[in-house]
Amino acid sequence: FFFENELFVTMDQQLLAQVESAPYDVSTATALEAFVVSQLANKTYDFAANKALLKNYQVNTSSAKADFVAKLLILSLMRLPSSDFLALTYLIPTQLNGNANIAVIRAAADSLERGKFREFWGQFVPAQALFTEAVGFVDSIRRFIVSNLRDTFKSIPKALFQQQLGLDEASLVSFCDSNKFIEKINGDVIVLASNEENQRRVAREETVKMDESIKLVEVLRNGKTETA
Repeated sequence: FFFENELFVTMDQQLLAQVESAPYDVSTATALEAFVVSQLANKTYDFAANKALLKNYQVNTSSAKADFVAKLLILSLMRLPSSDFLALTYLIPTQLNGNANIAVIRAAADSLERGKFREFWGQFVPAQALFTEAVGFVDSIRRFIVSNLRDTFKSIPKALFQQQLGLDEASLVSFCDSNKFIEKINGDVIVLASNEENQRRVAREETVKMDESIKLVEVLRNGKTETA
């Protein structure tokens, strides 16, 4: 569901044949780089192709391009909670690990994966020019965030929800109206659509409250008995 209106594509036969027959040629890297640009512009995705580009860079270190590493990392970041991002980071050529843009993307990914969503937006805003080439990036990230929130909460204060999603007041209503994970806006509260996870959490909370009530009754009863 994170990829609505997006297409998972595979390399065309010509590019696939080139990757299979000459995976480490510089000309293959050039073709794969063009394919990365196409994915960014057309909301498509091919993990195998992006992985092949990084493996090519590992061999041809002198021609490895940090900007294309950043681009394919952004593509994989849009696919959270998939583990593609983590898998690709293991293939980044050593000499590019210190690149500033790659460091920004890795930090943003870390915030998202740890549920530090407000922290993510603080990282994203000053660096958003880095992400503009990726059509639908913000929408993909917000889908990931709201799905996580729905698994944790049945409802959430509107102000907190806006902080977590990076939404201002003007865009909040349209976002909620178009998102199937949101049931409604109820005053200052966002009610999230029910799912098995958040219903289970509500049931656990109710059970805890019931247990606490029973213990309180027992304490009060015992206290009366001792007094008598």
